[in-house]
Amino acid sequence: MWLRSLIPVIGPHVYGSIEDTTPGLTQQVYDSEIARQIYPEGAAGVPGVEMYSVISEYDEVVTPFVRQYYAGPGVTNILLQDGCEADHSEPVSTLYSERALQYALNALEPGETAPVECFPVAPFAPWVT
Repeated sequence: MWLRSLIPVIGPHVYGSIEDTTPGLTQQVYDSEIARQIYPEGAAGVPGVEMYSVISEYDEVVTPFVRQYYAGPGVTNILLQDGCEADHSEPVSTLYSERALQYALNALEPGETAPVECFPVAPFAPWVT
């Protein structure tokens, strides 16, 4: 969205070019047609299905990052930065983050949860502390 209004004269043309060549990028914009079709009332859980969403406030792909929050019964939203400001995970580092992995393992085995320790996670390189 910001790209469309960045430079009024060329912004829409650049956005249109991206939309034509890599539609998946523009489909993630909060007001995209596909987002409105899939989530007309916002992101919601499915009745009878337990859902877990591990979210980072540093996500540059899904913007604004709060679009990743689901609503409804059986939904658990986990913000990686809650209680751990040292975690700067973004989409790439979340793939390798021990913290994100532990949250996922806890969701898969709710009877055997382990604490998720707080430690620094660098953006783009979670193995760097």
